[in-house]
Amino acid sequence: MKTSVRRELAQAARRYWEEAPWKDICDYHNFGFRDAKTGQMACAVVLGNAGYEYGLGLYLGIEGFEVARRIAQSQMDKDEFAFRADLLSIAYTPASEIPTTKRKSLGVLCEISDSTGEILPHLIRKRPFQAASLPEDPDAILLGSVLRAVPQLLSEGRISPKRLEDRTNMPIFVLPVSPGEPLLEEKAPPLSEEPKFPDVPKLTLDPSTRAKLTGEPRRGVLLVSLTTGPVSVRKEQARMLLVLDPERDLVLTGRAFLGPDSVIEAARYLLSTMTGESRPAVGDHIVVPDKLATDSLEFYGSIKAAFADMGVQVLYAERIPPLEKVRESFLEYMARRPKR
Repeated sequence: MKTSVRRELAQAARRYWEEAPWKDICDYHNFGFRDAKTGQMACAVVLGNAGYEYGLGLYLGIEGFEVARRIAQSQMDKDEFAFRADLLSIAYTPASEIPTTKRKSLGVLCEISDSTGEILPHLIRKRPFQAASLPEDPDAILLGSVLRAVPQLLSEGRISPKRLEDRTNMPIFVLPVSPGEPLLEEKAPPLSEEPKFPDVPKLTLDPSTRAKLTGEPRRGVLLVSLTTGPVSVRKEQARMLLVLDPERDLVLTGRAFLGPDSVIEAARYLLSTMTGESRPAVGDHIVVPDKLATDSLEFYGSIKAAFADMGVQVLYAERIPPLEKVRESFLEYMARRPKR
């Protein structure tokens, strides 16, 4: 990042913190921006109204507005968001929570001292299917423009909880080419096409597989998670399929999948461990269960119909305590693992 870009972004970050827009705006009060110079669009979310994770998130592109809609309607869970969203953000974290040795790698921008202590604003750039990185100059310039615009819009009364409650009429503000020019407003998102945010492919059964697995004896419950964590392969973000037998408190398999087809590939792999075509980490195969519960909304949507066709009831829950323990242990292990 150029020194001049970094300096201007740090100034904008300090003002945003001082103005504390989260006192007025909640994280579901979305509004949009379009950069008049580059054409870049972004859906904005102000973080911090709940009293933690202070900052600003930008869901980039036309798809960013679809991301906001899905989150608001509980159609996207945190793992899908972490994997698929095109995200640019700044977070404000107490200095005590970020070791000095990690400040550079975490994109700490500057130091802010106030009555609460020392606060460190740090930057995140997360592209779809990729590991998190630091923003480059164009992203930093866009973020700085929005950080300056939000307090201005609040002071002018152009964004408010009452106005932003109506998600069907989300305001879009045009970031000017030159500083000092007014923030124009567009009555509706200038979308030339429908948002391209593809549905996850559905798992299908060929007749022989259906016949084989339908005749298999059923046993108990399987708990399945498709988690997104700090795992990457050549900068490509991985998603880990975790399969737990809660009766034996035993993780039957854990396997990483990469790329936009990771959900359907994970579903096919799970199916293949039941047919015996693939071996899980424990045992020769995974027994077809009576019920399968998952905390991954995407995975649920991908497998539900096919597994129902085999006579397996598939359930979704946002929180499944035994799975949460396995996920937390896995993520802690990956965070401690030495980088190669």
